[in-house]
Amino acid sequence: MTSTTELIVRLCLAVVLGTLLGLDRLRVEPAAGPRTHALVALGSALLLIVSSEGFMRVIQLPHVVLDPSRVAAQVVSGIGFLGAGVILLRRETETIRNLTTAASLWVVAAIGLAVGAGLYVGAVVSTVLALLILRGVKRLEQTQKSLTRRHSLTLRFETGAEGAAEIERRAVKAGARCRYRRLQLNNKKGYDEYELEVSHLSTPALMALSRNCRNVPGLLDLSMR
Repeated sequence: MTSTTELIVRLCLAVVLGTLLGLDRLRVEPAAGPRTHALVALGSALLLIVSSEGFMRVIQLPHVVLDPSRVAAQVVSGIGFLGAGVILLRRETETIRNLTTAASLWVVAAIGLAVGAGLYVGAVVSTVLALLILRGVKRLEQTQKSLTRRHSLTLRFETGAEGAAEIERRAVKAGARCRYRRLQLNNKKGYDEYELEVSHLSTPALMALSRNCRNVPGLLDLSMR
């Protein structure tokens, strides 16, 4: 039997590790923040402790065949319902939100089971790795999204000016992919208007490109969205 001190240590450690992951998720999904993660970790740890030690007297009885690990196994399937509750589908944009939060709840449940089993090193290392994934990989995702995001530049030139090709050349030189989507020549307002779609440029690079194109001959206005 595990000592009382050991049981307290396991339960407290599960709460601490769950809270750490929950604090990160608090910024994204307040409904599944530190309290939710801490409770999931605590419950998982307690269920494993009960599973491994709560049936010891029953197992020792004659003609009794029992698999205590089945209680802990239900944590894995049960956490799926909680994870499904935080996933949202926006029908108007057909995008899924909070999938990462659902995954972190699943990981927290596994960490709680590890703590309940006394696998402290595995639980702590898993918590550190999970935090690195949630923080570090997110920055990589944001960088990638900024590069693939498409921006639209609206260019207005003096009627007959030939600066559109020069702006496209400068955009390609900066590493962008671009194409003209709309063209209005000699409109009633007295200028030529182009719409240039630009992608694969970070926001700072796009701002630098905008400043660099201000001196193109014949350019009256450049707006970005």
